[in-house]
Amino acid sequence: MRATPAENDAIEAHLAGFYADPTFQSFYPDDIGIGVSRAGGKVRSTGDALTTYHAERLLARYRPAVMCITLLDIDAAHADFNGYLIGQSIADACVRHLWEMIQATDGCAIRPR
Repeated sequence: MRATPAENDAIEAHLAGFYADPTFQSFYPDDIGIGVSRAGGKVRSTGDALTTYHAERLLARYRPAVMCITLLDIDAAHADFNGYLIGQSIADACVRHLWEMIQATDGCAIRPR
């Protein structure tokens, strides 16, 4: 089933509410637990963590049948092996968080037949 024009407009407006504001990272909650720890127990979001957070909000609100996301932090490390491992760990945490959210959300969960 495809989204209606009204549903597409609603999704676009939803995303614009985050990305039209240059302070969009302020919407990222520390309690999501994905990102890079800072002093004081705060979490700095990474691109992948922010993508995962917004994907989860879209899934919970619109329940699309198919959604594709791209996690790019690993590709940014290049010659920095430690940076690559950190990016890989964050990507792994993102996928796990997304999977757990899908399984815990009515209408999103993938159940065996």
